[in-house]
Amino acid sequence: MSDNSPAVVAARRKKYFDADSRDFEFGGLIASGGHGDAYKIRERSPDGSPGRRFVAKFAVNDPISIADLRKEIETTRQLYGAFHIVQPVVDNGNLRSLPNIPSSAPAEDRLMLCMEYLPGITFADFIHRAQQWDVIPNRVLCMVFLCLLALGNPPRKPFGASTECPETEVVPEKEPTAKDYQIFHGDMDNHYNLVFGDFDVDEHWLVPVLKAIDFGIAIDKIGSNISGYIMHNISPGTFTQANIYHIGRAMQQLYAHYSPASLLNLDNDLSNLAAKCVSWHHQDRPSLRELVDTIEYAIRTKTGPESFPGMPWANSETTQMIRHYVADVMLSATQLDDFKVP
Repeated sequence: MSDNSPAVVAARRKKYFDADSRDFEFGGLIASGGHGDAYKIRERSPDGSPGRRFVAKFAVNDPISIADLRKEIETTRQLYGAFHIVQPVVDNGNLRSLPNIPSSAPAEDRLMLCMEYLPGITFADFIHRAQQWDVIPNRVLCMVFLCLLALGNPPRKPFGASTECPETEVVPEKEPTAKDYQIFHGDMDNHYNLVFGDFDVDEHWLVPVLKAIDFGIAIDKIGSNISGYIMHNISPGTFTQANIYHIGRAMQQLYAHYSPASLLNLDNDLSNLAAKCVSWHHQDRPSLRELVDTIEYAIRTKTGPESFPGMPWANSETTQMIRHYVADVMLSATQLDDFKVP
């Protein structure tokens, strides 16, 4: 067994957490990819009871991977406080670290990003599971669409503020230009970089929140040039318009498996909106404000079967049916264990 085998690497990193004066429970590997490994960790309370879970991400033994994680750490600081973006764990105003990692440890062990734990499935898993059903309720599609649109508009809270409570992103009234701060994710076609979290009493009372993770190749500098970034030979436009293109692709992936009969149940307004998002030229795509206003209006007004007359599966739009759909398709085994109807 080589020194860089997954088991050896995980055991080495477990020792770092075991040696920390704080009481951590090392839960093992969540995911391993070409650029990094992510481990599930749990804090223990002073009385020994389970505490908050979080994820510790390390790079693999490769200079490019280490550089990507440094970039992700930098971008994570910029996106502090954004509700639809995975948030870092902050201790006393600083990113969580393990001060006892020895200087002789491998370079990829001395760089770590601790982030909130998201209990849900990935967007990629959702696409796969959705194939088990004839349709996805239109209300579910709208709520997922709205989560995706929040990506590029973080509140830019001062990093390490006394509260770690994220804030819902506010959509600018004016469409962002190259002179405005925006972020281009850069890897949204990898649907494993979108993960469902929990419910809340506000926007996500029926469908769990969807958050973006992994910003290792993101671009978030004011005035950065994206025109040279070739994505499917499209005209990218601003960072916001490039994101909109990929959001449209993600939405179309959700119902790409629909049969011709099932497509009769897809809301035309939603279908046309996603189609506009994937327009070749950025000037033909809808503005961010147009997208958000249209989807928020649909969520407010299209609230049940009566909003979808003539559709063969209109009854799938009831709140009861959507809760059944969410529990069957969108929740992880962990969430199902303690699932309560919100």
